[in-house]
Amino acid sequence: MCGVCANGDWLCGQCEHDLVAFGVHCVCCTRKMGRAGLKCGRCLRVPHALDEVFVGYHYGFVVRECLLKAKYGRDRGALLVLERLAGRVAQMADLAVEMVVPMPIAKRRLAVRGFNQSRFLARAVAKVTGAAMVDGVLVKSARVAQSSLHSDALRFANIRGAFAIRRAVSGHVLLVDDVVTSGATAQEAARMLKIAGAEKVSLLAVAGR
Repeated sequence: MCGVCANGDWLCGQCEHDLVAFGVHCVCCTRKMGRAGLKCGRCLRVPHALDEVFVGYHYGFVVRECLLKAKYGRDRGALLVLERLAGRVAQMADLAVEMVVPMPIAKRRLAVRGFNQSRFLARAVAKVTGAAMVDGVLVKSARVAQSSLHSDALRFANIRGAFAIRRAVSGHVLLVDDVVTSGATAQEAARMLKIAGAEKVSLLAVAGR
């Protein structure tokens, strides 16, 4: 039974059809652009650590229901759908990377939830890319929830210094997350991955908002 509309498989054909592609955006962030392959004015003025960003879908009703049921309802069917969508985004991106790294979550949140959903998504992406999925490269300390902050400036300030390096990396590293909003968390994680030795850091997210 569809976890979104209660018909068919966990994600029925109609609900899958209702998924909306994220569309053309800045190479380095989620700001919408008229043409692919361009940087927005903000990223040209203030270079960031992320070299590329790949986003699959809009954070609409279908994606939101999948994420809420996977993260907070511990629904394995929803998580499998998200894994499939992450793999699909990886196929579309067609990346050559040396390492796939899941976005870490704070220990306290991990203890409450029992799992990091990004780890499952990263594993699916690693299968598509053929690169190794490496967990534990970064650890994250607790912060005020980014979603509770209402400006990009506050989100960037809040997340600064939230990650610590636990092992060295090299080459092209692909960071995998479920949803990207301002990109502040991903930018800070990318900054630390470059300190850890990455030559290039890309982000792949199932959805953007």
